[in-house]
Amino acid sequence: MPELPDVETFRRYFEAASLFQQVTEVMIKETRILSEVTAQDLEIRLIGHQFESAQRRGKYLFTRLENQSWVVFHFGMTGSLQYFRDVEGEPAYTRFRIGFAQGNSLAYINVRKLGLITFTERLEDFIQMKNLGPDALEMSPEEFRKRLIDRRGSAKSILMDQSFLSGIGNIYSDEILFQAGIHPEQEVKQLDGKMISTLYNAMKEVLETAIEVRADTDRLPKTYIIPHRKKGGVCPKCGNTLIQERIGGRTGYYCPEHQRG
Repeated sequence: MPELPDVETFRRYFEAASLFQQVTEVMIKETRILSEVTAQDLEIRLIGHQFESAQRRGKYLFTRLENQSWVVFHFGMTGSLQYFRDVEGEPAYTRFRIGFAQGNSLAYINVRKLGLITFTERLEDFIQMKNLGPDALEMSPEEFRKRLIDRRGSAKSILMDQSFLSGIGNIYSDEILFQAGIHPEQEVKQLDGKMISTLYNAMKEVLETAIEVRADTDRLPKTYIIPHRKKGGVCPKCGNTLIQERIGGRTGYYCPEHQRG
């Protein structure tokens, strides 16, 4: 599932490809992805306008039109964006397409149709409605510590709680905890000040590193666990077989040597 590093990569891609071009076509190929907006409404709101900027909050991409309203993208399990020139070259599983005056198009691709596209006049209202916590990359060490103090639950579950902080899911929570040396089922109320600082620093380092490689897991450092997250996978540091376990309703992976409970 696309997480913060993936969506930040999409944001930069969108800004590089789609700003300051008049929208001339809107094609909705799967209405299931629309939320609280109809295909006709989206067409009316977009055609003749242009995008001026893009922002991200956690796993959501917000694209601003010149009239200060926003088109919101969520990528579900398999979503992505792709810019292309000829309609004949439209990517497979395109669910939404925006055509621009210069003849280029942007495709929103989603194999499993679990993404979301909507429209909002006020970004703050949408964030409040979705109860999104601070963005994981924008949260300061002090805010992280303060918000963590009153939380109850396992470290992995808290990291994935989008109301606590936005952007981290199953895959990157495993990596952050691995780099911090914290067991995924460790109760956050048992973390001391040093462990909280270590967890925060690991979170920032992992997310920034993943963004640097454009969320390409094959380019992550050799000491990262993500490429080994599979049945029979081994710890990249010690060679021990990784433990696969259901935690907080999700299948997580950890090293029994480096992440002792």
